[in-house]
Amino acid sequence: MSSIDYLASSSLNLFSNGELTALIEGKGTKNLTLNGSNKFIYFAYPSDYGLLSSIIDTTYTYEYLGSSPAFTYYTMNNQSGSSAAPWSNQTYRVYQYDANYPNGTDVNNRIYRFIFA
Repeated sequence: MSSIDYLASSSLNLFSNGELTALIEGKGTKNLTLNGSNKFIYFAYPSDYGLLSSIIDTTYTYEYLGSSPAFTYYTMNNQSGSSAAPWSNQTYRVYQYDANYPNGTDVNNRIYRFIFA
């Protein structure tokens, strides 16, 4: 989670300011507990993993990639702003929660499940 709306900023380098938490694992379903106030939610991973099929808030069993998606999807190329492995020289798929909440959102101890197609 971040207080910065990277989609609206001129720089799409998520990894340069160190605000985001890195969960370095292989491809697979992930359950992540999120906490934050006025934050933007991001899920970024190497583009060769493919697309996500589902993002679910397990507290309310709400599907965020359904008919009215609440996550915006985009691609970031070559994260040259960060020299630390594994961020540099990678292309990432990024899901960001959402432009409908221009000041971010509040999340209190909620578990989100990210599922690959």
